[in-house]
Amino acid sequence: MLRKLLIIKCLSLFIVLYLSAGESLAADFTFENAPPENWAVEKKQNCELSLASPESRSGKASLSYSGLTPDAGATVTSKKIGVLKAAEYFFSAWLKSDNIDTYSVWVYCFSELGDALGPAKVICEGDPVFDVIRSGSSGWRLLTHRFACPEQTSYIKIFCSFKGKGKAYVDNISVDRIPPSPKEFWQEACPRQSMASINAAGRGMAEIKTEPARKAVNMLRHNFSPFADWTKCRAMEFPFRGKATGITYFLNIDTKGKEFHDTLEFCWTDDSSELKTLSFPLDKGKAVRGKPDLSQVSALRIGSRQKEKAENFFLGGLKVKGGSESYTIPVFEEKLLSDDTPTGFWKKYPGRQSADISISNDDTVAVKGKNCLKVEIKAARKGYNTLWHKFSPFADFSPMKYLTFYFRGRKTGIIYRLELDTKGKENCDSLSFSWRDDSSAWKRLAFPLREGRKSGKPDLSQVSAMRIYSTQKEKAETWWIDRMVLLYPRIK
Repeated sequence: MLRKLLIIKCLSLFIVLYLSAGESLAADFTFENAPPENWAVEKKQNCELSLASPESRSGKASLSYSGLTPDAGATVTSKKIGVLKAAEYFFSAWLKSDNIDTYSVWVYCFSELGDALGPAKVICEGDPVFDVIRSGSSGWRLLTHRFACPEQTSYIKIFCSFKGKGKAYVDNISVDRIPPSPKEFWQEACPRQSMASINAAGRGMAEIKTEPARKAVNMLRHNFSPFADWTKCRAMEFPFRGKATGITYFLNIDTKGKEFHDTLEFCWTDDSSELKTLSFPLDKGKAVRGKPDLSQVSALRIGSRQKEKAENFFLGGLKVKGGSESYTIPVFEEKLLSDDTPTGFWKKYPGRQSADISISNDDTVAVKGKNCLKVEIKAARKGYNTLWHKFSPFADFSPMKYLTFYFRGRKTGIIYRLELDTKGKENCDSLSFSWRDDSSAWKRLAFPLREGRKSGKPDLSQVSAMRIYSTQKEKAETWWIDRMVLLYPRIK
């Protein structure tokens, strides 16, 4: 029953976040301690299994499996990880394999009574859901998916399953809670009175505008249902940019379901037009009318001490540090390279093999936008290089963290490569990334730019060209590429 991993598009899942904080829910699910206390071996047959293998992506240890016979197998499970109802989560893990038959990692949901509720529900925002039980060989690659749990879920477990001969490794598992976006998090505090508008402003910021002569000091509000427990939290902080108006703003933490009673208040002055990070220790707040109880946080409110003037300011992601509300999720901004009408970006690689290659805009199978790039290659072509894009002037990828795009093949097993040439040189001072056509469905690939295979001394500040090709020339090929983007940190 517990066999298949459900996954969705990879790093587009790093969405605009608004409430975030410090540690992964699976922070203790490391393989650094031998033996790790938070993992249990449920099944082991004709294999060597280690919860502290020195073959790790980072640190000193990982989970490793080595199957000795075709009927070998093992299953390793985590202990319980408590989750919240009606919340979304982000799962990630690093996987590596060497001629393994099959292996997978996935999340399973359980009720408070321990009843199995099934795999976590993958949120795909219109994208297909993929079965990505792995096989074969690959270097370290990142697996991610965003998921929600059934209503009755009380806790989840992480399952790592291996079958058959070969070797596989799992490392750096993380489960993080995904907070809502700025527009979803903050609401107008008093409709028809606060007269505030809230709009996404890019780079993880929300722009707030108010009209003059409004009827209420409160502008923004967020209600917690059920109440949040912040007793173990130490501080909160968020980026703020004003207009140097001298206006005093406040953030109130309401508790016990009361407004302006049993409240903690924090104030600051708009004294600069520069972006700055405000930080407030929770034990330094001013108690307003009663005794605030941080075990029953019922609402947050932001307002100013004046109502006469129009106001315009920007808020970034609110971070709550420490305790059960602490989690870390990478927040990334996208830089689009290619999407609709991809033949305007991609060209056939110039050379003898170009006559054997056909590229076109295909509007029948696009996973994003209006169309995608379809590539058709004749058998026995004269060269390897297929797609090519030249950057003129050179592109600066140095601030970027990931290169991602959608790929659809025909489950041929063919290995493909993407190469970034730098400094105007080809096959020198370059970075390469590889993947296998192991599915006939769309999947999103994500490559950490600083972990590519190096040739010479590549310089990401001088990317001169990008090439995609397969490692064979004998067979005919048909495959598709869609929406290529670069990801870079939105909030540092």
